[in-house]
Amino acid sequence: MKQNYDGNPADYNALVEQGYSFQLSQYINRGWFFFISSPGPFVGFTLLYIAFEVLSNLLISGILQNIISYVVAPLYYAGIYIACHRIAKGEFISIRDFFSGADHWLQLFLGTLIVSIFTFIGTIFLLIPGIYLGVAYSFTSLFIIFGQMNFWNAMETSRKVITRQWWNFFGLMLVTVGIVLLGFLALGIGVLVAFPLMSCIYYAAFEDIVLSHTSALDNLIDELGEDPTQADPYTGDF
Repeated sequence: MKQNYDGNPADYNALVEQGYSFQLSQYINRGWFFFISSPGPFVGFTLLYIAFEVLSNLLISGILQNIISYVVAPLYYAGIYIACHRIAKGEFISIRDFFSGADHWLQLFLGTLIVSIFTFIGTIFLLIPGIYLGVAYSFTSLFIIFGQMNFWNAMETSRKVITRQWWNFFGLMLVTVGIVLLGFLALGIGVLVAFPLMSCIYYAAFEDIVLSHTSALDNLIDELGEDPTQADPYTGDF
């Protein structure tokens, strides 16, 4: 399916300029709600992803294996995000939803690759820039999928939006990393819950911070009959 990545970063200027509230406990609870709504598909898709990664590591080595990982990993997370989105809309999910990330594979691959390069360079030269970028680019895939942005606009929009609450997002990262570590400690089996739960939590944050904002804007546009961001700069009228 051909996708148009013409999303406008300016639509999120209000989040960048005015800020937003951050509700960590809400995102954890909401993420758990997404997971527990359909645990079987989430666990099954995660098991398939892990099996593929293990098999590719055994059969392929070198740069080709890295390329495969850069393609497959973002498709896994995208599948979780898309499934969460359907659950949030009150829709039933099917196995196809988890593979819908393939519709965006090129932008997701490029975004993941460039984010990794930037973060790696930032870490080499000075650890702090690497950590900053690793956190700030957390919404890149989400902006590609739901904001219909190309990878560069998605990266920059993610960075600008998250920077407003960077320390809170850093805390969110620590929480999700802790969840994954607990999953590994649970005989490794816990990662089948931890991996999808981590992505569900990030989708919950994106839903509250970004999607709720754009939904409110869309409702206002429908009400007024035109885009309020295009107000007359001289009269202030819509």
